[in-house]
Amino acid sequence: MTCLVRSAPALVLLLLASGCSGGNGSDTDAGLDADGTADVVTEADALTEPDIPPLDAEWPVGIPYPSFGVDETVESVHGDAGYCTHHVDNTGTCDDSGPGTPGTPRCTIPYDLVAGDVVCIAAGTYEHSGVWMDVTGTADAPIFIRGPDGGPRPVITHDGSDGLRFDFTASYLVIENLEFAETRVLVESSDHVVIRNNHIHSSPDRTCLVVQGTEHVILGNEIDHCQDNNRLGVAGSCGTSFVWVIGNHIHHNAEDSIQFGHGCESDPPNHLYFGFNVMHSDRENAVDLKWVHDVIVSQNEMYGYRPAPTDEEFCYDDGSGCYPAGFHDSGSDGSAMVIGSDGTSRDVWVLLNTIHDSQNAVRNEESTLTVFFGNVVHSIAGSGVVCE
Repeated sequence: MTCLVRSAPALVLLLLASGCSGGNGSDTDAGLDADGTADVVTEADALTEPDIPPLDAEWPVGIPYPSFGVDETVESVHGDAGYCTHHVDNTGTCDDSGPGTPGTPRCTIPYDLVAGDVVCIAAGTYEHSGVWMDVTGTADAPIFIRGPDGGPRPVITHDGSDGLRFDFTASYLVIENLEFAETRVLVESSDHVVIRNNHIHSSPDRTCLVVQGTEHVILGNEIDHCQDNNRLGVAGSCGTSFVWVIGNHIHHNAEDSIQFGHGCESDPPNHLYFGFNVMHSDRENAVDLKWVHDVIVSQNEMYGYRPAPTDEEFCYDDGSGCYPAGFHDSGSDGSAMVIGSDGTSRDVWVLLNTIHDSQNAVRNEESTLTVFFGNVVHSIAGSGVVCE
């Protein structure tokens, strides 16, 4: 297999297969000339390039807009931003005998919800031993579980018995403005679930967020510090399709910020859209694509990836933890993005991303077609693009 390469100042188109390696990407846009070396492109060259597509400040280039999950708010659905069917506030007098009112709110969060319900949760700490929820909203009457639009987020955490597992099956559900502390969130066999403006972090033994099903939007969250062996920021189960991961800050996880397709040869995730995310300082990679197809990775920033062999101690760069040699089952060569690792990726578009301060920018192991276009790569210790 070979790499077909087309490059111009500030624009690089790589059709990646196997059997090539890129040069050092330091302070350049990363491309490969006919002799296998990296293009060297200056900032002045980039500014004069006439064919760069315009950048859309509102939405990532090349990524389709979801049918549900970005524009829907309580106000747009109900005409009143303060519309609540359930009030929850455990900081004072409360009573779980009903749905709760502003004067007498519930103490705990209800999960027996129907289409059109809006659960409004006041700032505070809400402890659980575990959550399982099965709810069904509709496009016209979605279910909202939400904290206030401003101020501290309500904290959903465990009751001391174990790390909380916040698991659910749902249709047309919006979860927003909450903090899930020492908690994993599992979206199982669902459709049209929106995880928006939450902080999900520090699950002691699970991946931070796992999605399964179709038509999910993960928007504007911080997802971090899930550091147990093989744990991730965001993961997708086999068969998952049409997932938007947009505008999130994902960092300091044990494996990758985003990983889809592990063990999914017979039912690969597909139509995956990752844009405007900032991903950094995970033990392995920012984006790790395995058995997947039809993926667009657009206008993300990825940085802070370094080699992490299994036989060496690994310490996170923010001082959040050190793990002894052998604690992690898998290692990393310090690539910010990996395509086709332990699986064949197909039709992957990597557009206009910025990748920097890592050992390698992109490693392509197995793929049927990968397009690498207009990415800016700099401050790379090893290779800009590696094809194996």
